[in-house]
Amino acid sequence: MPRSYGVTNAAPYAAAPPVGASGDTYYNSTDKNLYLSDGTQWNAIQSGGASAATSYFYGNGSPTGSGNMTAGQWNAASWTLTAAVGMSLLTAQRIQVSAAGRYMVTAWVGLYASANAYTRSDLGIASYTSVGAAKDFRRIMGNASPVGNNYACNGGAVLDLAANDYITIWVMPTVAGVQFDFGGQYSWVEVTPVGGVKGDTGASGSATAVAPPYVSLRKSTTTALTANAFNTIAMDTVVDGVTGVDYTLANGQVTVVSAGYYSIKGYASTQSAIAGATRGYTVIFNGAGVALARSAFRVQDTAWSSQVDFQGWLAAGTVIYLSVWTDTAFTLPIIAPGNTADAYNPSLTIVREGGATGAVGATGPAGAQGQNVGFASKGEWASTTSYVPMDVVTRNGVAFVAMSANNNIDPGTLPAGSFAAIGDLQALFSSVGKLLPWTPNFRQGVTLTYTLGQAWYARVGEWVLLMWNVAFTSAGTGGQFLQMDLPVQARAVSGGASALALGQCFLYSGSNQYPLALDPNVSYTQFAIGASYYSTAIASGHSLTGFAAYVAPVGV
Repeated sequence: MPRSYGVTNAAPYAAAPPVGASGDTYYNSTDKNLYLSDGTQWNAIQSGGASAATSYFYGNGSPTGSGNMTAGQWNAASWTLTAAVGMSLLTAQRIQVSAAGRYMVTAWVGLYASANAYTRSDLGIASYTSVGAAKDFRRIMGNASPVGNNYACNGGAVLDLAANDYITIWVMPTVAGVQFDFGGQYSWVEVTPVGGVKGDTGASGSATAVAPPYVSLRKSTTTALTANAFNTIAMDTVVDGVTGVDYTLANGQVTVVSAGYYSIKGYASTQSAIAGATRGYTVIFNGAGVALARSAFRVQDTAWSSQVDFQGWLAAGTVIYLSVWTDTAFTLPIIAPGNTADAYNPSLTIVREGGATGAVGATGPAGAQGQNVGFASKGEWASTTSYVPMDVVTRNGVAFVAMSANNNIDPGTLPAGSFAAIGDLQALFSSVGKLLPWTPNFRQGVTLTYTLGQAWYARVGEWVLLMWNVAFTSAGTGGQFLQMDLPVQARAVSGGASALALGQCFLYSGSNQYPLALDPNVSYTQFAIGASYYSTAIASGHSLTGFAAYVAPVGV
């Protein structure tokens, strides 16, 4: 026979009674909600299944929470209840919800740096079960303050909570001497429902992109640097990422396991560890001692920081290490985790951005037949014959092509713009648009030695473009021109060859940077250094960087 329920009255309670059998109800006279038992817990009966619109908690900082906090540890904040519906303050540090759902927790904690120097304090928002088991923890990077200042850490988090779970707000200062600066309006916490109970976990989705393999390293001990030399910085500690799979670390150097396209960043800072003027730079080397990248030259009175970046293809097994050059011997300091003044120092980060070069694709179809270029063979050159552009003649066993209309001009003399030797043109065409290797020679009274950063030249029509970056390792003679041999001779013209050249370069010398004027000759260029034209002598450690363009002779 069906059970007869008749009129159902929910018994009123100011707080939840022991959980009854499934289907039992009670009315909470404190938060004005009706609760239904599922046999294991009381569940608030909410319209439409959403969190009750009247449920909220608002509290202010409690004076009982004042006093110095423990540095490097989480310290619980205390609160006094201002207003609450459907939630309660279990203890001064625990805010409890009565119904399951999703809640937005927002907190602002006022602080005072009473002692010590610069500090930063982080905020923690944590949730726990009714029996104190940790569920969720969110850390928010806080603000920083010098000594004697008021400041705050603040943030918010959305948490999925079950009935009777509670929330605690935590603060972690980086140094000792930080106090809770509670004073009513200086600290507050607010909890509001933003959704119903979290649903079941959905089916697994398709695979997503995987972060590129990387490793970030630092050195945990100081490094004694030798003046006027490259000093290897032996990394020994993994800050982030992993080694052993994509990278291996041995003897302070990193080996890349797989071929691919890599981004590498190196960093070093003197951190005011020296007195007086100094200069230096950082370099990324491979295992063969070849410089892959070099930072700008840094010049400072007491301190400098230098960052060097490299992007390019590396073969599997390539060894990478960071080096520092300086003109003053000193000890490179370290900056360890937990210090907020700067990045880790020194450091080296390697990221593989792409895989190895793919296989060569299939050969494409043959192109269409090209048009006749118009060369006209005229046999052996004759002084009585008039020639037009594209006429081809021979002279003493060498083939020449006419560059302009001419008559009675011996191609063997090669006046500018008349004839060009075909063999020379073929060599010229094969190099057009390419960056060609070049090892410049420098002289200043004596031949100078140097460490090569990079040097190249390229042909664009009649123009020759060239770039160089070197660090001298020997000294020149004062009162002498600094000279550099050209990769291709320059065209000589009446009125001075400088009319057919342009360019600019800088000599980094101690704490000064001198602009240098170029004066091209046929086979070399010479530079004017400083206000006295050419009086400055090159010294070991000076660095020369420049770019120039000039006109080459026809056929060369």
